Amino acid sequence: MIYLLAEIKANSHCIEKAKALLESLIAPTHLEAGCESYKLFADQNEAGLFVMQEVWLSQAHLDAHLESAHFLNFLTTADEYKLFEYVKLRPMNLVG
Repeated sequence: MIYLLAEIKANSHCIEKAKALLESLIAPTHLEAGCESYKLFADQNEAGLFVMQEVWLSQAHLDAHLESAHFLNFLTTADEYKLFEYVKLRPMNLVG
């Protein structure tokens, strides 16, 4: 299993647009082979800070997700509109 947290900070001028774009990934990603979990969280104290919690059956499944049409569209749109200040990917190990 692959466990991944993506910490995503939206630029302050476009938080709602960034949130909508992130939300647009959820439904098609849930339909992908190997997607065990794909959840978006918004920080309660810091506006524009999001965490995507992902669980994939294998690295191959995650790699296929990163090449999917909806994810590539996400990247293009995020870049075009400069929606995000940063994205930090944190591969995780399940401890308990």
